[in-house]
Amino acid sequence: MGVIVSVIVFVIIAAAFLKQKHSVLIILCILSIFADNFRFDFGPSLLIANVIGFLVMPLVLRDKYLLNPIQRIYNPLWIEFFYLVLLGYIFGFLFPWDSLNSDYRLWSQRAGGRTLVTLLRLVNEFFLSYYIIWCFIKKKIDLKFVIYTIAYISSLSFIIGLIDYFSGYWFKSNFLFFSPSLANRFLGLNGEPKMFGRNSALAYAMLLLYYLTQQKDRKLIYFIIINAVGVIISLSASALILFMMLNLVILFKKVKLGYFIFLALLFSLTFTVLQNNPFFEESTKGKIDKALFGIENKVIPDEPQFFSRFDIFDRLGLVYLYENPQYIIFGTGPNLISIPSSKYVDSLPEYSSYAEQGGIDSVPNVMFNNVLARSGVVGLILFLFFFIRLYRFAKIDRSGFSQVVVLISLFFNMVYFSIVFLFLTGIVVGYIFSKRFENTKFVTSNISS
Repeated sequence: MGVIVSVIVFVIIAAAFLKQKHSVLIILCILSIFADNFRFDFGPSLLIANVIGFLVMPLVLRDKYLLNPIQRIYNPLWIEFFYLVLLGYIFGFLFPWDSLNSDYRLWSQRAGGRTLVTLLRLVNEFFLSYYIIWCFIKKKIDLKFVIYTIAYISSLSFIIGLIDYFSGYWFKSNFLFFSPSLANRFLGLNGEPKMFGRNSALAYAMLLLYYLTQQKDRKLIYFIIINAVGVIISLSASALILFMMLNLVILFKKVKLGYFIFLALLFSLTFTVLQNNPFFEESTKGKIDKALFGIENKVIPDEPQFFSRFDIFDRLGLVYLYENPQYIIFGTGPNLISIPSSKYVDSLPEYSSYAEQGGIDSVPNVMFNNVLARSGVVGLILFLFFFIRLYRFAKIDRSGFSQVVVLISLFFNMVYFSIVFLFLTGIVVGYIFSKRFENTKFVTSNISS
């Protein structure tokens, strides 16, 4: 965000926090999650949601007794966190990872700094998830409020983005953030077209699911269509793949003739529009083919073809683990994989900018690859336990909404592992827990089953 917007947002956060207007804070959290241009850039880049996560820590800790019955759901994630603390001490400080071309890296991108930043970010996201649950329990928000906030914010991102696109991105250039290299792409209120597309796909799925399972409000149909159009015009390969996956998840769990017809028409329209788009044919289609079938060039002579389906950050991480299988079991530490895997960057000529820089600094985007890289098979097992517990807990919601949200979270984060993971967890747990709070024994027994 620019200075003016940052100051305005900071004042709103401070006023809402002092006056205990938690619904306002939740709106701001959702705003930054679905429109990632809303982040503070004074030093480290932080989403508004992350800033609020730090502010509410004392509040959550003060009333932590409210969360005791559901703590068992989060336990596998906390175990993985403390395991990462151990790995961070080993690979961040005791025997820190280092690469031959690390001079360009800032402190926060080197082993010790990245360890501390990653662990702090994870704690922040835990508390943000707990805060959402706290707000549900305290009746500061409800499910309808969350869903309609997502509807209005995602639509606002689309509408302002549309106006800004045809005005040469005047608004983003002056008040938010804009990269001139993306002037020919549709960004909404996000930094990149793929982020806008993914967020549109997520909003679409959440709104459609709410419409099918909770309340058939015709107004929601307009928001659903807007987000579907947002996915299409983003021309993002990952967003389009995610969009198809989320539709299939909802169709599998909520088989209805009307929805099936709607999907058939939507997919037909999508195919027709994209087939006649030059950018899709020249760029996006190639990325989709790569994700589905891989490419021929290899990082190392015996690289499995499967690895070539991924983008550079996932691919190089997998290659490093393949050549150093001892780290597959226990992991390389909290988001540290990019340091040792940077040695392969010269093998990919299509990413020459990273080679000139000296390496990569981003971590694998796919949840499976990310967790495998940071905490190995140990972490994957813990995440499996977590999703099983959360899915079983979601059965308490007889409408099926919560169970499908768990699947939406799983599939979204298998495309892009982010704050969305614990954000959606907070919504599922908070919604169910708030409904059953008067009967704690019932909730506890269902969690334990």
